[in-house]
Amino acid sequence: MCKVTCFVEGMIIGVAAGIGVAIAGKMMIDNSKQLTKGKNKLEKAVTEFVDGVQTMIR
Repeated sequence: MCKVTCFVEGMIIGVAAGIGVAIAGKMMIDNSKQLTKGKNKLEKAVTEFVDGVQTMIR
């Protein structure tokens, strides 16, 4: 039983860390004028990644 619980806890921690990194990256890009060219591509990639993770959790 601990294996399943530990796995789920690890997944939740990983998702939370990923979301934190995505938010920090988005804030950094918003503040940087030099990186605005790839901003739309990065936002799309992050959105697709988060959607994929949410689909796996459900």
